[in-house]
Amino acid sequence: MFKKIKLSILVSLCLASAVQAQITITQQHMPSAGDTIRYSTATTSGSLDFQSTGANYTWDFTNLQPNSQGLYEFKSSLQTPYILSFGFTAIGLKIADTLGAGQLQLKNVYNFFKKSSSAYEAVGLGFQYAALPLPQSGKHSNSERIYKLPLTYGDKDTDTYAVTIPISLAGFPVGSLIQMGTRTTETDGWGTISTPYGNNIPCIRVVAQIDAYDSISIGTLNVNTAIRTQRTEYKWLSTSEKVPILEITGTWAGRTFIPTFIRYRDIPRNIGSPFQVNASFEADRTMAGEGDTIRFVNNSSGLNLSYRWAFAPATGFEFVAGTDANSEEPLVKFNNPGYYSVKLVASNQLLSDSMGRPNYIEIKARIPGSVGGSDLNALRVFPNPSSGIIRLSGFTFSEPASYQLYDMLGKLHQEGIIPPDMVLNFPDARGSYVLKIKSGEHTFSELLIFSKNAN
Repeated sequence: MFKKIKLSILVSLCLASAVQAQITITQQHMPSAGDTIRYSTATTSGSLDFQSTGANYTWDFTNLQPNSQGLYEFKSSLQTPYILSFGFTAIGLKIADTLGAGQLQLKNVYNFFKKSSSAYEAVGLGFQYAALPLPQSGKHSNSERIYKLPLTYGDKDTDTYAVTIPISLAGFPVGSLIQMGTRTTETDGWGTISTPYGNNIPCIRVVAQIDAYDSISIGTLNVNTAIRTQRTEYKWLSTSEKVPILEITGTWAGRTFIPTFIRYRDIPRNIGSPFQVNASFEADRTMAGEGDTIRFVNNSSGLNLSYRWAFAPATGFEFVAGTDANSEEPLVKFNNPGYYSVKLVASNQLLSDSMGRPNYIEIKARIPGSVGGSDLNALRVFPNPSSGIIRLSGFTFSEPASYQLYDMLGKLHQEGIIPPDMVLNFPDARGSYVLKIKSGEHTFSELLIFSKNAN
């Protein structure tokens, strides 16, 4: 009798342990603005079993071979060219510098997401159309629910989505980009997963079937096309990471799944030669006003690197805050309006690599004189970058004006009334902020960089 009781207790403990192993994914396990997470892509392989799944399953993908690395960089919408479209709570993720080619090429392509206790969903898209290089963006009329939260084993969900993005030139509509489709999701497995990143990580597996249509219509260019795409996504989610431990996208040929893309959470690795050099950079913004300063973020990889920056045209700008053409991350003030191409050459004693971005920076002319439209166009804010003291000039306020300083997550840092001497002091600000000024019905916004080494 005693042995039977002990056996019963042991079985109960084992069952309890198995139940506890089933994790639940909530909004706290989704990305937030400011998260920067490394991943590796791997060569697609028909030798790995991506379909097998079930309860208390063990997935082993430790044989994945990385061929490149990159970063998920989740940003507040304030840090993107599409500030006005998505408010403070949307999270932007750049999915491509360029997509397509020729007249259909898109630049600075971002997806925007929001999370809540009930869902993680895609809410919009932003891009610059190559033939009409102005920011275009649109919110989903039906948001695309990526995950219905909380997410547990056995959950099923079907969701339709749609977004229409008007494409305009100088304020006149010239066409539209339309995306619509259906996403069918099932959480069909739980257990542990092992990859080159780590072993026996508790996870659940989510499989999604997406049937989508992408349409673009540009009357002035005589472009009118629609493309249907069908794909399958497998994702292994954990409570320890903000992105999938492993995600695989592919298509079906009859009963055969053909993986087209494999990406997994990873640590920094030297892929290929230990002396390999990869030049990579981005600007903290690609659109600014005449006299503004832009920070160039260096994402190059390699050992013992030196750098050389070049801009075209070669005039109309200056390096500031002690930086120069050989700085790792220069600060550049643009004094003339127009488009600027940027090139970075990264090199060590053995190898070099370069990245060029044609017409990457757009500088808009400031309109002198009185207020026009909805901006205080004549207002100048300097220095930028600053150690904390900001001066305003070029415009005389005819009525009381207020200011608000927001951080990159949209949180109010400081506010007040513009003083008569037009000097603002932000002693505790460090990093990037958005300054908003309001006078009557008119508003002004400027991205500011605060550094103790500035001025």
